Amino acid sequence: MPVSTREERRAQRKAERVAAQKRAARSDATRRGLLIGGIGVLVVAAAIAIFLLSRQGGGAAAPALGSVPGEQHFDDQKTASGQLYEHIPETTPITADPDGHYPPVFGNHYPIWRPPGVYDSPIPEGYFIHDLEHGATVVLYNCPNGCQDAVTQLRGMLTSLPKSKDFNEVKLVVSPNTKIQHQFALLAWDWEKDMDSFDADTVRAFYLEHLDKGPEHAPIST
Repeated sequence: MPVSTREERRAQRKAERVAAQKRAARSDATRRGLLIGGIGVLVVAAAIAIFLLSRQGGGAAAPALGSVPGEQHFDDQKTASGQLYEHIPETTPITADPDGHYPPVFGNHYPIWRPPGVYDSPIPEGYFIHDLEHGATVVLYNCPNGCQDAVTQLRGMLTSLPKSKDFNEVKLVVSPNTKIQHQFALLAWDWEKDMDSFDADTVRAFYLEHLDKGPEHAPIST
């Protein structure tokens, strides 16, 4: 057998080892590429999720409209068609909404509104309707025998509820009102939830559901 045959076999084995090393290197590079790509996808997905959550008031996920049990939707057609109601003089009394319902949750209203707060005196309808138009929640209470504990909890919500993301304020207005038929009426633009006993969780859920969802995107603190 020629001497060169053994050398050729060594050269062939060396070439095979080099080829195997190249294949392993390519395989490692592919795995690294897939890993980096997968991490990139996860980072992008996380960024999108954070962005979507941040779009909700106070960073909290907003419940779907109609998700609070027992709330009423009045289906105002003027608002649904994209129209806004008019400002009327503050001397004009408002006794109901355009469909004759009290308390009004849509309709013409006064040119100004009430800032966030718990008020000791009844707020005239024309002011709190304007709050509703700006995406606030209004809580009316009628407690002939007093409901100081509920009022105290509502006052605390002015600092504990999530703020509007765009306006950095808690859009909550609380007022006594002897005209409502229940102890409490939670109002948002075109929505109402009545309660005969106070429930803070329901107030919070209603607030989160309707925060900044009025037909006019604007603050109520200024």
